[in-house]
Amino acid sequence: MAVEEYRPFEGDRLAPARSFLVLADGTALYREATQLRFDPDGTLALPVFASACCYRLVPDSVRLLSRKLHKAGALDLAGQVEPRSGDRVLNFGLRSGGKQVQVTAFGQVRGSLARQVRIANSYMPERCEFVPAGMGGDPEQNRLRGVPAPVESLDGSLAFHLELLERFPKDAMLLLDAFVLACAKGDRELARDLLRRWRDLGADAPATGPFEDDNRPPTVAQLVRLIPA
Repeated sequence: MAVEEYRPFEGDRLAPARSFLVLADGTALYREATQLRFDPDGTLALPVFASACCYRLVPDSVRLLSRKLHKAGALDLAGQVEPRSGDRVLNFGLRSGGKQVQVTAFGQVRGSLARQVRIANSYMPERCEFVPAGMGGDPEQNRLRGVPAPVESLDGSLAFHLELLERFPKDAMLLLDAFVLACAKGDRELARDLLRRWRDLGADAPATGPFEDDNRPPTVAQLVRLIPA
């Protein structure tokens, strides 16, 4: 499961600002972008997720999360929920049982999508919940204990990402985000290695979905220009 909040910059361009992931093994990763990293001509802007926390859900919590999402109709969601506007954008994605769904709300979040977001919020660090415009309803009870607060640390966040890549070496999103962190840190060799691994996945294929105009996956040629000298 992934919930991402995008915010506008430079007019109507969009960039990820916050992200909450729950991976297949129950690992939960909450991240906040502390800055954007631009290529030399400013056409590419990628988030530097230097504020993060990482924790593991116990198996019972993972199963409960899955049941709640399915019962709330997560796999029946599809497409774009609201007309595009300059407001913050929320993206919800889920992969389960060989099925995949992605839905994007430009502006208000209502109905079934709001229910999915409230469920995700109940597994997040305290005071980090997503509260988009128009989302009513009672919050889900958070039964988690000992969830760490996010800490702003470039080295710490990069370490989280590298540790996760040991378990999920073919996760294109984690590879790209770790690459950006390595560039921000100034670690040229690590950035080159992460880019090579990302390229070998074929991760620079053309985009599909609601962000194909202004959030198209970057090409290797663009990313090379981010690597520190």
